Amino acid sequence: MQYRFQFGFKAYLTLFLMLLIVVAGCSRCSTSRSFKPWEKEAYSYIKREILQNDGRLLTYPKEKAPPQQDMSVWPNDVLAESMGLALKYFAQTGMKKEFDRTWWFVKNRMIAENGLVSWKFDAGTWKPLKSSAAIDDFRVARALFMAYRVWPEGKYFEEAMKLGEAIKKHEIVDGYPVEFYSWDGDPSASGVVDLSYLDLQTMNLFAANDPEWVEIRDKSTALVLGAFTETGLAYDKYEIASGRYINKENNLINKILCAIHLAEIGEYQPRIVKFIEEQIYRTGALMGRYNPENGQAEVNFSSAAVYALTLQFAVIYDRERLISVVLERLIAFQQTDKSSHLHGCFGYGYCHTFDTMLALLALSELDPVWFQAADMHN
Repeated sequence: MQYRFQFGFKAYLTLFLMLLIVVAGCSRCSTSRSFKPWEKEAYSYIKREILQNDGRLLTYPKEKAPPQQDMSVWPNDVLAESMGLALKYFAQTGMKKEFDRTWWFVKNRMIAENGLVSWKFDAGTWKPLKSSAAIDDFRVARALFMAYRVWPEGKYFEEAMKLGEAIKKHEIVDGYPVEFYSWDGDPSASGVVDLSYLDLQTMNLFAANDPEWVEIRDKSTALVLGAFTETGLAYDKYEIASGRYINKENNLINKILCAIHLAEIGEYQPRIVKFIEEQIYRTGALMGRYNPENGQAEVNFSSAAVYALTLQFAVIYDRERLISVVLERLIAFQQTDKSSHLHGCFGYGYCHTFDTMLALLALSELDPVWFQAADMHN
């Protein structure tokens, strides 16, 4: 009897210690974290319809997506922009399992031999396209730096710096990170700088460990600062050969990104704050495109992505009233029909993953105080 008691005691003690280890190890598990209002439904949608077991994120919901191709993208294709945003969100919210799984797909399926991230993984051929966009490379690198801060494992830092080396080697022209680099046939880099692609804070992180990035960051900062007009809006692009700023799409998303990138390194632009606040307080909305030379709207529609980025902008500029108004506009884009496969996503139609991931990032970064007085639906 004594032997049996000792055996049972050891077994229970071992089980108890194992449970303690499991509980301690799950302190950062995604299932244990507290989601903010509207974030829970949005992430449930992503997990249910978009995020696959191998870590890739589809562009539209699986099996229920639009049948046509849109802007060279099929519904089941995997875009680097969505993968980068997901990696940032997982790092921001401490979801290590999800981060590692998605990073595995990017590293093993989307990064080419030259070290750059393909802008699209084609679901039809099951291969990545042979071209990259600088903003995707910066976004993935930023996510890796964020992961290293949350989980201080050298592999994240090393992979971020490796990506920085690839950007330096292939996507820098005359000291500027350019729009894209293609290695399909004769390798070539664009001669145009997309100003919204210049993630200055990520360049800062590179520069802290690689002096060659200091000049690239400084030239990029000056270029973005010089792009803003009297209206408070920035031009879209810069032609290196002609040395002039140009407009093409005039997306407000790109102009807000420029302001966010500057603010992240302490360069604030009060004129764009004035423009954004005047627009939304006067008209009640922010349109998708504005001409930076006269400040006039060029379309009569908006998107969840516009409000998600504006919310991030309002937080970094600490504009309390703007945060409140933009949050209200953003949540109006969330699908609330619980019988729909789109329930929880942000956007209309088929819900592009880009919009919902931007909304998730914005909500996850928002201080909980902004939700206390709201009429919560979850």
